[in-house]
Amino acid sequence: MLATAGRDTHIRIYDETTKSLFLNLKEKGDLPGHSNRIFCVKFNPIIPQVLVSGGWDNTIQIYDTREKGPVASIYGPHVCGDSIDFRNDGVTLLTGSYRQDDALQTWDLRTLKCTRTYEWDGLDGGKSFVDKDNVLIPKVDNQDDDKEHMQRFKPQSPPMLYASMFNRK
Repeated sequence: MLATAGRDTHIRIYDETTKSLFLNLKEKGDLPGHSNRIFCVKFNPIIPQVLVSGGWDNTIQIYDTREKGPVASIYGPHVCGDSIDFRNDGVTLLTGSYRQDDALQTWDLRTLKCTRTYEWDGLDGGKSFVDKDNVLIPKVDNQDDDKEHMQRFKPQSPPMLYASMFNRK
């Protein structure tokens, strides 16, 4: 199965064998689904019929393909990139939010509660890294000391988070 999502707030699941639309997920009963653009969709590694999505509406929506719609939601994360991941246990979710505070959080999908918020200062507030062609690289002491050049790459506030994932083995 392949899941797609975007600005129309629907999640479409395709059968990769037949290359055809299998399911279109939006709302079900009292659960409205997303109300704004969706940026990330992930299947549960343990329960393949369950997937989660996040986007600009500050919610994580939990869908079950057997129910043909959302089964629960979590309010909080502001997802703007590939910043949702499952731990291998299938019940712990990591989210990365595009905001200054509480950017990295883990959630228990059994209780729908935040289990931990990680302190993240955006790579040392940008002091130890410079941007080279949209890639953050460590700053070396003997690097060009042109203050104007370096000032362009020093953020006034910590960089926001676009992607997060658990360590994979």
